[in-house]
Amino acid sequence: MQIQAKAKLVTAQLKQRPGTLLRWVLEGQQRELAMARTLVVTLHAATARTLGLKGLAPTGAGGGDWVPVSTGLTLRSRTAKGLWDTISQRLLERIARNPRPLEQQLLALGALAPGPRAALLRQLLGQMGLALQQVRREGLRGEALLECWRDLQEEIMLHGLQGLGGAYLRIPRNGALVSVSEHLLAMELPGPEALNLAPRATVEPMLAALVRAEPVLLDGHLLAPDTPAALLRLELLLSDWLLRMGSALAGLVLEESSQWPELRRFLLRPDLLPTRQLERLRNHINSRERYEQLVLEPLRIYESRRELLLLQGDGVVTQTLIDPRDQELRQLEPLQRLVTLSLELRDALGPQLRVFSQRLGDLLVTVLTQIIGRGIGLIARGVLLGLGRTLQGSGR
Repeated sequence: MQIQAKAKLVTAQLKQRPGTLLRWVLEGQQRELAMARTLVVTLHAATARTLGLKGLAPTGAGGGDWVPVSTGLTLRSRTAKGLWDTISQRLLERIARNPRPLEQQLLALGALAPGPRAALLRQLLGQMGLALQQVRREGLRGEALLECWRDLQEEIMLHGLQGLGGAYLRIPRNGALVSVSEHLLAMELPGPEALNLAPRATVEPMLAALVRAEPVLLDGHLLAPDTPAALLRLELLLSDWLLRMGSALAGLVLEESSQWPELRRFLLRPDLLPTRQLERLRNHINSRERYEQLVLEPLRIYESRRELLLLQGDGVVTQTLIDPRDQELRQLEPLQRLVTLSLELRDALGPQLRVFSQRLGDLLVTVLTQIIGRGIGLIARGVLLGLGRTLQGSGR
């Protein structure tokens, strides 16, 4: 806050068009303040966001203005509903800031215009809360809970598309006004498994805590769900589900926009209005998804890593969890299994290749120094002796 106040004072003085020397001094102070602000944010913002303390968040479109934002955890009750109210409110506050870096980190979701994107995420979060209420009333557990959750996810997807199109938005298509929400709901939606949403290993503990307030397993310890560490873990799991669901639905909207040009004006960013830009983005997303599915995901499974997406006020942060994934490893497709086999082969042959290369290097050093080096030395000595005799003969 002190840096920001000083920067505003320097900016006001520069607007008064001072003399050349004073302007140089003020511009130098402006650069120093910008560097100091960047240093403060670098040192404290990430730690504050991780611990849930007081951090810094950008307010301007370009991230120029920084103000303190409270990220403290406040629970109204220790029940499952109280947990949900706290976590959902924190995510709603971040959605309201419309983080710009989504355009680079989640290509499909970032392709939506800021208004429809925020509406989609809010609608998904609201429908998630209604689905949890329904599950709490039914009192389901175990496989019955997961089976019900699969059905509820399809309903959440439909309501998300409905909220994305709005209740009254009608735009032209083939010479007639068509309701956007009705047309989006009429699309054939793939199942949750085909959309590569959050897996069971992350959904099951999230539902157990948000439905029955069960403890959260964190670093080998069972923690009460109302502890700060458990709350932050639940927030991470819910944020990952929300962003993956939103990105999947945004991909369906992009596919529909390629066949309905008028839809781009209302739902997509202005730079995606040209067909060439939209198709280029779709091709980039498809190639990235294939590479993710065939190469990166098998690597993560084999290394027991899980990448989760956490929504922040200034973008999306990827957090890595170490989690055994042996069952998923056994379910890999043949092409994905080749990636893991290549890693296993590299791990098996790596030490032997290093020993072989070391022995080969020692052999080359021996040959160069002991054999070739001595041979060159004898030749050089013979040449010098011959030159010495020639010089002695000419001196006579």
